[in-house]
Amino acid sequence: MVLVTSRFWPLADERSLRAMAVARRLAWAGAAVTVLTPQWDRRWSAQMRLDEVQVVRLRGAPRGGLASLRWYFHLARWLRQQRPQVVGILGMQQEAAVALAAARRGGWPTVLLADADDPAAWSQATLGRRVAAACRQAAAVVAPSARLAEELARFGLARIEVLPWAAETPPRPDALLRDAARRALAGVNPDLVAPPSLPVVLAVAPLAPPQPLEPLIGAWPTVVARRPDARLWIVGDGPLRLRLYRQIQDLDLRFRVLLPGTFDSLQELCHAADALLVPGASLAPPLALVEGWAAGLSVLAPRSPLGEALRSAAGRVYLFPPGDRAGIAQAVLGWLDHWQPPLPPNPALGAGRGPLPKAGQPAEERCSPAVAPQAPPVSGDPQPPAVPPSLLPPWSPADEGQRLATLLRRVAGMPPSPSCHPAASPRAASGRSGQ
Repeated sequence: MVLVTSRFWPLADERSLRAMAVARRLAWAGAAVTVLTPQWDRRWSAQMRLDEVQVVRLRGAPRGGLASLRWYFHLARWLRQQRPQVVGILGMQQEAAVALAAARRGGWPTVLLADADDPAAWSQATLGRRVAAACRQAAAVVAPSARLAEELARFGLARIEVLPWAAETPPRPDALLRDAARRALAGVNPDLVAPPSLPVVLAVAPLAPPQPLEPLIGAWPTVVARRPDARLWIVGDGPLRLRLYRQIQDLDLRFRVLLPGTFDSLQELCHAADALLVPGASLAPPLALVEGWAAGLSVLAPRSPLGEALRSAAGRVYLFPPGDRAGIAQAVLGWLDHWQPPLPPNPALGAGRGPLPKAGQPAEERCSPAVAPQAPPVSGDPQPPAVPPSLLPPWSPADEGQRLATLLRRVAGMPPSPSCHPAASPRAASGRSGQ
């Protein structure tokens, strides 16, 4: 199986992390996965093996001009020469149209893995309508949410299957894991030193339009006027980095608002933080929201259908008007009014909240925080919010990989895999910035 993605490791943005997770989960399902991705930096090797995944980097990169044309040319040529059995494409942008054109000539099936921003990109890009028309030729489309599937159907796409994202981050049971995660992150980046008494709000987003990050930073002076101990970590990278850093300096928020770069895993970030702030509305839950929700973080999100669905499922969700500084500050302060530092583990309950999984327990019950049994919460220890089925499916990452692999094999006319490899424990966040 070939997975085409415009961004992959060592880049560490939303699409890169998702592409790595998809490739790894397909490998757990017994698929031989080859990732096709641009060679963004000439110093990167043209071929390598990352865990169980073969990575092939082709010349060029979708940065515009000749670099983009070079990437599209080498992508089409590689597919024509190798003639894969089935191709999965992460995102439905120009490289999807190129790969679909090659598939139409070569005769192999193609499955599109939709991103939440694909419909907006089609509406704004010069060739967006043409790309959307090309995507209608796919054998199947996989969407991470029902709302995104409905939006894709409005553009004429059919054969859409909804496969929600399964989280890899386990629930944070007590203060020990939170403190350990903070120490680990501080060892990677000294700016991230955060004593246990400090409340940390985590935001994960590309530092690029259309993310409303300037109103978020602009709201923080109001927050620190009442709570000088509040910290905001904005994890990501992009062209707005210098502009946002200057805004932080102008508002005298240095060390209160941090731009620590990118991380190749979200697990330790979610365990170190106390709340997750989603800057902008989306047609599908961002990867950081899924992982943070599984870790048990409170959520601050803009008013949107997704935000309203979260709040209807759990009480520890705080909504604000999109892009409104005063509304963001009010939501953060409302959360801080209810926030308490996590307590150390209760000896009566052992190291965590609930019993350890038993040997032979089904994968769904072992891996999914949505259905994991929990003991009653310790008094004063805020419990993680209930998880709605629409956000976290009742299956593990390995089970999700099996479902996706089964779909790819079905459209390719291949027999199903006899078994699914057991899921390895997700790697801890190394904190390495994508270079």
